[in-house]
Amino acid sequence: LWVPLTSSASSTHTLQSNYDVFVSFRGPDVRVGFLSHLIEALSLNQIVSFVDYNIPKGHQISDALLRAIEVSSIYLIIFSENYASSSWCLLELVKTVECRRKYGHMLLPIFYKVDPSDIRHQRGSYGEAFIAHEREYNLTTVQTWRYALKESANLAGFVSSTFRLDDAELVKEIVKSVLNLRHKVNSKEEYEIDTQFPHAEPLLDLPVTRCM
Repeated sequence: LWVPLTSSASSTHTLQSNYDVFVSFRGPDVRVGFLSHLIEALSLNQIVSFVDYNIPKGHQISDALLRAIEVSSIYLIIFSENYASSSWCLLELVKTVECRRKYGHMLLPIFYKVDPSDIRHQRGSYGEAFIAHEREYNLTTVQTWRYALKESANLAGFVSSTFRLDDAELVKEIVKSVLNLRHKVNSKEEYEIDTQFPHAEPLLDLPVTRCM
């Protein structure tokens, strides 16, 4: 189903971006409410985003969607309770991690009503999802998904539980960070992820793990 992730952390490859942001999400978890507010805020701030509202029922990710991921400079991954239950979401995630390594694109995880440690270690609903996946998919595919989850969840990101009033503050801070990152991309400046997200969970100092 998927080409295993490469082990290189960076490369000299460059790619012209058509979208500022690609948003990966599990529709039933966030479509009504948080996602709509986030997309509206991105649009109001003239941030060009790609959001696939019409995810097909099958397991094969389309060439058009793969291309959209490749030509987006920033990835917003909305980790919600049932994100890992969707093979489609996991395929998207693998591709974003792959492009982050190959092209230096930026990946910003959003932990929406989930504990980041549950994602890193595939516990709770994430553990249950992988029990089901292991019955349906081969070991290489499942391990690729596991490592993509762990690697992306180890990055600095926003944890919704730290924004206790409502989603408005969370959306505002995400948009602020995206604007800052877009400026860095457009000006080709170096960026330090820990300094870009004042409300983000710190980046863990862990090595990148090979998938095979």
